[in-house]
Amino acid sequence: MLAHPLRLKSLPGKGAMFEVTVPVGLEEEMPDTLPESRGLASRGLVLVIDDEVAICEAMRSLLESWGHAVITAGSGAEMLERIVDCESRPDLIICDYRLQGENGIAVIKRLQSEFNDEIPAMLITGDTAPDRLLEARGSGFLLLHKPVSADKLQQAIDTVTAEPVS
Repeated sequence: MLAHPLRLKSLPGKGAMFEVTVPVGLEEEMPDTLPESRGLASRGLVLVIDDEVAICEAMRSLLESWGHAVITAGSGAEMLERIVDCESRPDLIICDYRLQGENGIAVIKRLQSEFNDEIPAMLITGDTAPDRLLEARGSGFLLLHKPVSADKLQQAIDTVTAEPVS
């Protein structure tokens, strides 16, 4: 979409590497204000829990570009340590369903319990096992399947954070 050069190197069984060449911009070309964020009108605090560092960093970058404050962690226990001094209630929790030694449903419920509030939350998974997907769907949390596009993530955020209609 941006017409920047894209290169792909892939080795079977080893993985893939992508390279995007982006020209350096000039400061005067930068907008004075960020575009209005859709969803989470307050541009609230989002907790992201995923045991893959690259996913945490990509989510942080995307959510911050939308104007959100973000705290990331690789596990529920790590997130509890990071929010111990958090003065504001999170507006959203995004959690991987299968963490190393943890279940995303339990992690979300523990975080909600910590704040004594049903904070809007969603699960993200790459898992395809029918029994696990059934459990995830039965949790009551919105379930997204990896890879998740930015548009799909934004729609999901809008859905789970929408004010209930009275």
